[in-house]
Amino acid sequence: MKLSKPDFKLNGRRLRYVLLGALCLSAVLFIVIASLGLSLVASKSQKMVDLKVQAAATDNQLNSLALAKKEIKQYGYFKTVAKEVIPNDKDQAAAVLQINQFASQSGFVLQAISFPTSSLGLSSLSTGQASAQTALPSSLLSQALPVVGVKGLYSVQLTITPQTDQDLPDSQQVTYAKLLDFLNRIENNQRTAQISQIIIKPLYNNDGSFRSFDFTLGINIFIRP
Repeated sequence: MKLSKPDFKLNGRRLRYVLLGALCLSAVLFIVIASLGLSLVASKSQKMVDLKVQAAATDNQLNSLALAKKEIKQYGYFKTVAKEVIPNDKDQAAAVLQINQFASQSGFVLQAISFPTSSLGLSSLSTGQASAQTALPSSLLSQALPVVGVKGLYSVQLTITPQTDQDLPDSQQVTYAKLLDFLNRIENNQRTAQISQIIIKPLYNNDGSFRSFDFTLGINIFIRP
């Protein structure tokens, strides 16, 4: 049986609607799939970033751990050395007296041994005052700083100046050789002090001739309160 022409047009219109519907459905499915894909990619990307951040944090922790182990080893060695070279007595006035003796043995006299500002009033010792009675442990401790990495060990900075008066005999004037001898005595006696700073200035007579050296020496002595 033949289809009438009007029925043929109606079926063609229906087919067109079906194709349009299929196209729209395909577009919707494409958008949904693309959205899901982009969301999945973003999730995976964020997870990768988080993993990289965790890896970087782990590397930093490992580096910090390695550095801490190195410092422990370094300070452990220093602590062992400190136990050997730093006396266990609490009164380090003997160290101050010994420094004065080093100057005398080197051939000159000290003008003063100055301490940092103290809440207990001890700021300096002249050569005539450098005794075990004046350099009290409590005064030294008020000026002391803890040594990093060594529990219970403190350092006190002293400033040493020599006598440089013109009326001093030549045998007591500070020469370069005497100064070197004085420094060697301090450095080779680590139980007493450690040199931290030195400023040297030549002095001249009124006629322009060289007289002696003036110096300001900073050293650290160590105490165990």
